[in-house]
Amino acid sequence: MSVPAELPSVIDPEKPLADWKVTDALDEMEAACRDASGFLKQMATNEQTRKCWWQNKTGTGKKANTKTADAKPFNGAADHEVHLTQAVMNRRNAARIAALMAGNLNVTPMESTDAKRAGLMRQVLRYYLNGPMRTEFVTQGLRAGSYADRFRAGVMYVGWKEERGVEPIQLTRAMVAEMLQMQFAAEAQDMTLIEGIDFEALVLDESREAEIIALVLRNLPGAAERRKIGEASVKRALARLRAGDDTAVVHAAYVKRSSPCWEALQPFVDVFFPYETLMEDNLESCRWIARVRWRSAQWIKEQAALHGWDKAWVKEVLEKHKGRSNLFSNSMASYPWALSGAGVNWSARTNGEAQNHLYQIIELWDRAVTVDGLTGTYHTILHADVKDKVAKRQLRMDWDGCYPFVPFTFSQDERLILDGFSVPEITMTKEQAVKAQWDSRTDAASLTTFPTWTGDPELEGLRPAPGVFLPSIRGKVPQALQIPPPDGRSIEIERTLRESINEFFGFPSRTLPDSVAMMMGQADLDWFMLAISQCIARTAKLIQQYMPPLQGARITGTNELVTATANDVRGGFDFQAKFNVKSLDVEWTSKHLGFIKDMIVPLDNRGQINTLPILEAGFNMLDPGLAAQCLPKDADTAQRQTLDMARMHLAEIFTGGAPDVTEGMDFGGLAQAVTDEITRSPLRQQSIIGGQQIHVVLTSYLAGLVNNQKQHGGENARIGRTLTDDPLAQPSAAEGLLQTLQGLPEGVSLAQVMGGVSS
Repeated sequence: MSVPAELPSVIDPEKPLADWKVTDALDEMEAACRDASGFLKQMATNEQTRKCWWQNKTGTGKKANTKTADAKPFNGAADHEVHLTQAVMNRRNAARIAALMAGNLNVTPMESTDAKRAGLMRQVLRYYLNGPMRTEFVTQGLRAGSYADRFRAGVMYVGWKEERGVEPIQLTRAMVAEMLQMQFAAEAQDMTLIEGIDFEALVLDESREAEIIALVLRNLPGAAERRKIGEASVKRALARLRAGDDTAVVHAAYVKRSSPCWEALQPFVDVFFPYETLMEDNLESCRWIARVRWRSAQWIKEQAALHGWDKAWVKEVLEKHKGRSNLFSNSMASYPWALSGAGVNWSARTNGEAQNHLYQIIELWDRAVTVDGLTGTYHTILHADVKDKVAKRQLRMDWDGCYPFVPFTFSQDERLILDGFSVPEITMTKEQAVKAQWDSRTDAASLTTFPTWTGDPELEGLRPAPGVFLPSIRGKVPQALQIPPPDGRSIEIERTLRESINEFFGFPSRTLPDSVAMMMGQADLDWFMLAISQCIARTAKLIQQYMPPLQGARITGTNELVTATANDVRGGFDFQAKFNVKSLDVEWTSKHLGFIKDMIVPLDNRGQINTLPILEAGFNMLDPGLAAQCLPKDADTAQRQTLDMARMHLAEIFTGGAPDVTEGMDFGGLAQAVTDEITRSPLRQQSIIGGQQIHVVLTSYLAGLVNNQKQHGGENARIGRTLTDDPLAQPSAAEGLLQTLQGLPEGVSLAQVMGGVSS
């Protein structure tokens, strides 16, 4: 008995191809596809159920006889499409879109030293998720959940995407002369030595061409990045300038995109792995995971230049292996749509786009250990029909060392990722039963409107119709076959079937209380958002490693600017994306926020509650975009804003002004900030003299803050009293300062009183 091929378990990261064979990897992939044949069959059935496709379907809504079989129950009978499965998925997708659009992201530091970085990390994530990744975040997140509904599982690829392009840069003699002048100035010890030099003439001096080319390449890093091609482009541009042209063009490289990317993948269509993979710590228990990419020659050449792929491999693939690989064409003959990168049941056309213009590239991730037991994840680019070489194989560069995939599953309690249920598996028989009832009612209506007739054979040629005269033949008249009138049982059966589906999926119905439906809906979304949180955590890891510096980047939909580098957001964080299903109920939201306002906040008689999270939660339930515009970025920012306002008001008071205390202010925060500022400043204490304007205005201002804090945020608001003291409460620092100011004698400075108190 032959031993099945297996990838090596021990690999030297300095020689990743030493004991590794392409044929072993391909044999394992083939075995995985064979093992998954039952799953592939179920995927095909599920997609047929979702799209309401069955054998001998005409697409006209009526059954028709074929050459080999008669239609049942009769030719022209009703053949309705009942999109029950898709209706269930539409409702689930609507909830997912609401969660992705209006959910809340929490970033919690794992250690106290990362507390300040957590707020910045949340800003950076919001910048990417709402900006460069806006479309991906919603569409790919939705698709990953939808694939889980369709096929039991979906997979999200989370990686860093970098795309480069070429751009023309206008070059003039004056520009190059300025570059040369700046170089001379940097090297000259005495600036007078470079006065009078004709730098444009030096630029046109052909004997200095090599020096000028090197200078231009230093100032145009995009051209320098193209190496010999960029150098040749600069050389041609300088030749045009020497020939008398006013401008010349240098073609330089630039980065079109450098950001995280999400891609939702269908199992055994876009990504595949051993069939018996367990749902343990995502997909980390897999020995290997492979992804199929259908890519153009342009993409292959771009990636080869960017990542240094093997030139012989690139040449062989582009010249000989366009279209579907022979290996997978043979092993997946029963399911030509498998590994197609298109979709389940998608016909593999011999003259389609993929076959004529694209290449079936495989990316493989596999695990191995070193001789001293250290685990490494390796990334390999290969083609199934090139069995003696690969484009590139190396130890993965990502710091986390994990596979770049996050699974989404429909079933919440299955060990195997590809086990359990999917929506079509649950709804298929119910959908067929509803179709049977609908078809029977339509057929009954047809037979009632145009019934079957009986009578003498001589009457066969008569065709009864409304308003048509039917002559009797020798007294013989055709008789319509009597159809029993409908009794409503069919409608009740259909209603019961639909309610059973609603009950299973947690949709409100006559048999499912709203509270239970809300609980089940929340559980489904929590399961979905857990996977989204894992995607966000993976995205954050990539940001910490690969993010280019952000300088004043605006978060889409807000006026908030972000300035950060990868080093600024490095640390340990916990990421949670949450969405409260109840927030979709406006009445519940109103009662919820009202309860916090009327019952919770008034209990805080010392102003200890940080109201920013409450405000953020309230805004997020109504409009997350409005929250981003109205609220500060984090608690630290809110405190800074309060401190800045306090300092501004104090400056106004000490220059003869009188700031107002208005509704909506952070009364407690401002009172504490003003107290701290005065307590720390002996100069201000000396300027506060009893009876003078500064003393009078400051006392009135601080009294307004303290009294409003008592009225709107303290014990008085809860028990209904107005500006009365709580005998058990200790006075705050602001209340102590107010008492001192109110008792300050005329002509005596606050510094004298506070100095006496401290002594």
